[in-house]
Amino acid sequence: TGAYAGDRAVTRAELATIFARYAEVKGLSTTTGDLSAYADADAVADWAADGMAVAVGSGILSGKPGSRLDPNGTALRAELATILLNFSKLTPAEETEGLTLNTYLEQSEYDWFRTGKTSYTIQGKMVSAPTEVYNNLEDVHYTAEPNGQDVVLKGTGGEEWVTGLEKVMKTYTKADGSALTAEDFVADTYIDLKTKAEPDTNYAMFIPADVQVIVETSWGDVLTANRPQVPHGEGDYLVCAVGEDGQPNLADVWVVNGATFPNTYDMTNAA
Repeated sequence: TGAYAGDRAVTRAELATIFARYAEVKGLSTTTGDLSAYADADAVADWAADGMAVAVGSGILSGKPGSRLDPNGTALRAELATILLNFSKLTPAEETEGLTLNTYLEQSEYDWFRTGKTSYTIQGKMVSAPTEVYNNLEDVHYTAEPNGQDVVLKGTGGEEWVTGLEKVMKTYTKADGSALTAEDFVADTYIDLKTKAEPDTNYAMFIPADVQVIVETSWGDVLTANRPQVPHGEGDYLVCAVGEDGQPNLADVWVVNGATFPNTYDMTNAA
């Protein structure tokens, strides 16, 4: 409903969903249970069904006497204590060995499609004191310094990262399309930034969320598409420039998170 309701009691279904999702974010090994064995399984709301199934199957949440889940009952402190104890016993899921880029390109049922960055709005600010920034889409921490150069950017998915002022002014404009200057940035206050559209400058290929691909970029970074413990939407995308022959330039390939790709790149030609 748009309300935090921080002083409202939490239901057992809500608590189960919180811990099931947290286990996924932390990359812990979980099992999906069968709720149909419980007498009140039909009382579990659709939005809570997955979380309850994981919580029950993984031993995070136990049923009540009479083979009941009591999903809409208030979670008691004693129940939370038991849930915390059970949650602490979960172990990390086994890491899936990622495919190399060439192997994925050989095996993939998806094709490259022509794309390019669209014009979209993000936000940026400078800071008045050293500020910790976390990019939840890449699981990377940054520290922005009050040096007149570090700009904290907030993307379309709420992810944050730090970029140098010079690059920001080359890549973005003000919301009205006019050029940026250093004076436009006020410490600790976000301003709207508009990206410069770059139509038909790239190729992209989809990677389903259950497939990991290791990509060595031309600038020396090693990126993992669909890396565990971060959100990816339906899956990440490989992106590359258009070669002189008009085909994908496979010498320069990188990864764009699937949670933001549809909001930042042209999807017109996507299969």
